[in-house]
Amino acid sequence: MMDRPETLLLNYRTAVKYVPSDPAQGEPLELADEIVLLLDQRERIETGLRSRDPYLLDQIEQVTQIDKELLRKRHSLLSLAPWYGNIRQGKKISAFHWWWYLDQIPGRRCPECQAEMDVEIVSLTMDYHGAQETAPSFLVYICPRCGAKSVPALSLGSFQELLGSVLDRDRAQARHRPPAGRTVSALVSS
Repeated sequence: MMDRPETLLLNYRTAVKYVPSDPAQGEPLELADEIVLLLDQRERIETGLRSRDPYLLDQIEQVTQIDKELLRKRHSLLSLAPWYGNIRQGKKISAFHWWWYLDQIPGRRCPECQAEMDVEIVSLTMDYHGAQETAPSFLVYICPRCGAKSVPALSLGSFQELLGSVLDRDRAQARHRPPAGRTVSALVSS
């Protein structure tokens, strides 16, 4: 039996609070249960969003805020949980999953100036033939030196998957040239 969406959100928020901002403040073994809970609850939230759960769709902004709090603690999470990658692989999380990007953050270089890229969590809004939908918690790489931004291609693929019914309905029409004035675009907003 799956937890109620309200419980998933509360558990995720609570688990993120247990991850310290500074790695020196925590012990890996003490955090093991919290990190497993955190991964599990976020995965269930992701599943709920993909299945278009009305409560979770209404709470997209809260999910994004909790994700941003976790992102601020990512160095702590990755240093206190070196076994994090094993948990992710054990759960068979695909490269389309939000968590996949946590492993990709360290060492990413700007293609323009070669500075190490920072990362920011954003919501994406897509206008697809006049229908707009928003998906939470996509990572955008940002260069602190030159300001270059890039959205990983897999983020957009995952976002299109989340659109579900809109894309399914219009898939046949997408094979044909869209009528004049109708475009497909992805907007990034913090």
